[in-house]
Amino acid sequence: MGPPKLPAVRNLHVKDLLPAPVAKGSQAARVRGFFGTSHSPGVYWPAARNADPSSTPRRGVGFERDFPAAPAVTRPWLHVLIPAYGASPYLAETLSSWKSELAVGNDLLAVTVVDDGSPSGDIEELVKACEGVSYIRNPVNLGVAANFAHCAELSQGEYTVICGSDDLALPGYVNAMRKLLRQFPESVFAMPGVAVIDEAGMLTRPLVDRVKGWLGPRKLGPQVLSGERLATSLLLGNWLYFPAITWQTKALREFGFRIDQTTAMDLDLELRMIFSGGTVAYEPVRMFAYRRHSASISATEASNGARFREEAAVSSWARRQALELGWRRAAFAAAIRPTSRAHRLLRVVPTLKKTGSP
Repeated sequence: MGPPKLPAVRNLHVKDLLPAPVAKGSQAARVRGFFGTSHSPGVYWPAARNADPSSTPRRGVGFERDFPAAPAVTRPWLHVLIPAYGASPYLAETLSSWKSELAVGNDLLAVTVVDDGSPSGDIEELVKACEGVSYIRNPVNLGVAANFAHCAELSQGEYTVICGSDDLALPGYVNAMRKLLRQFPESVFAMPGVAVIDEAGMLTRPLVDRVKGWLGPRKLGPQVLSGERLATSLLLGNWLYFPAITWQTKALREFGFRIDQTTAMDLDLELRMIFSGGTVAYEPVRMFAYRRHSASISATEASNGARFREEAAVSSWARRQALELGWRRAAFAAAIRPTSRAHRLLRVVPTLKKTGSP
């Protein structure tokens, strides 16, 4: 038996699962922040644990600037930070989905949009209409990975979600994750089942997500995953959905992000945690909606080849780590990385046909 099945996706729209939007409020504070400016291979921020040994993990070299901090709140159990840049046609839906969670248990949850120096004030205006959601703006554009690292430091919660500005929390996400992490409190992160939606919010299941389903856990019910078996499955193909993950804030800060990458930094972080003995809690019930669309960062980076170069670099490092631990199956999976190679081939073949290359 596999995970619980969704009804036929052609007739479903995720908006039917979500409540209507609400409105109002936010403010910003100031705090000193030290950010690195180097983007050479293997740069981590903040100083990372179990990082790529081919380079020196460091907090960064650069200069001090004033960076806004998340508005002071009574410490929530979960702090959701939403990195955003420029106009997003989906951000309003994302905020609406988290506001429904605030309405159910706002003593457990804080939600903050982190604007990475957008040229216009569109994001701020949108957040002002969302009661209970706070807004902060970086004075300079940090880039994807460094802004994620900044979000980790901004978090005031025991646990943290770094949610995409186009993804959706489904009703009950917070309570489901809290229940799961009470059952497995030592887990460094936890993830629920994930529904995949398209630009129009329609439930879909393209090939990449069918493959993720094949590689992920088949067991029903809450479970804890760890060790070589988990590492091997992720190196065969990363079946996790980063925006859906609830991270232990302390662990997230301790391990840090690789800021010279934009698409494989999640796999790098997840593997470093697992190689260090971290365990992962998983609940197959779908409590999150991940949006696939042509303008997303992962789609853009795949089209220009950067994604595959990053995945190759992470896999090369992971292979060495796995061999040091005696995890031969994981090392083999890192060496062959079948889904990354297949994905690249599927991208290259249509291009060759268009150019007429042999």
